[in-house]
Amino acid sequence: IHNLKQLRTLLLLGNRIKTLPDSVCQLSKLETLWLGDNKLTELPKSFPQLKHLDWYHHCELSSNFEGNPLVNPPLDVCRKG
Repeated sequence: IHNLKQLRTLLLLGNRIKTLPDSVCQLSKLETLWLGDNKLTELPKSFPQLKHLDWYHHCELSSNFEGNPLVNPPLDVCRKG
C-alpha cells in the first residue's frame, strides 16, 4: 500500500481489520481515511505522520472509528483531537 504515494482517500469500512499497517502512515497525500466498523484496538505510532489527514473530521471517534474497540491512540493523535 505504501507505493500508492498519490492516494488521497482510503475507505476501509467494515473489513474486520485488527491492526492498521504502518505502511498506511507512509501515504503522504492521504486526506480522508474511514476506518469504522473494524476491530482496531490501537493506531500505529507513526499515525501522526499523516499531515494532510483532516484530523477533526476523520479522527472523531463517534463517526469515523465507530464500531472499533480503540483503546490506545498515539499521544499525538490525542493532542490533536
